Amino acid sequence: MKKRLFQFAVLWHPTKDEYDSGAKSSVILDLSTILASDEAEAKIFISKQIPDDYDDLLDQLEIIIRPF
Repeated sequence: MKKRLFQFAVLWHPTKDEYDSGAKSSVILDLSTILASDEAEAKIFISKQIPDDYDDLLDQLEIIIRPF
């Protein structure tokens, strides 16, 4: 299957309590470009790139994907 170009970034967002304590959203994975068959394959690749430190914080992560 022909691969397509995708760009992605991963952000972490604090909970309300963390925000009230001064925490701010941050970039976990900078904007990167990959080749994937479809968006589902791209999401699998991206999820493997997320550092292990965020395993317990997955509900606070935002994966942003842009196809070309």
